[in-house]
Amino acid sequence: MVGLKAKAGIRRAALVACLLLLGACSSTTFVYNRLDSILPWYLDDYVELNSSQDKQLDRLLQPFLAWHRQQELPRYMAILDQIDADLDQALTPDQLGLIYTEVEVAWLQLQNQSLEWLLALGSTLSDEQVEEFLAYLQER
Repeated sequence: MVGLKAKAGIRRAALVACLLLLGACSSTTFVYNRLDSILPWYLDDYVELNSSQDKQLDRLLQPFLAWHRQQELPRYMAILDQIDADLDQALTPDQLGLIYTEVEVAWLQLQNQSLEWLLALGSTLSDEQVEEFLAYLQER
């Protein structure tokens, strides 16, 4: 039972991270370049990490953010470039389906990579921290 609730919270955190990336259109660079500060701040709403866990989070975030910058941003640009080119004419259902599939694959990739570091961090939580996390989720 705890595992399902924790996974729901982790998925929500991953979704928010994705939305921060995609939703900050005019300030995308500003927000994106500060995710190493924004994500810990956001996670702090769910559970208070001790200093060791804060350091671990910093260590876990660095390779994740580097992976995202190197692997995923070029994929997002290719998707957006293709959408831009496709909009020069009427979109067919097949084209729309392809766009949907590409975005879904990118989302699933982001989710899988996010879960790796979030679960690694989650495994260090004390019973009290897990209770705090679950209480926050229950409240929401």
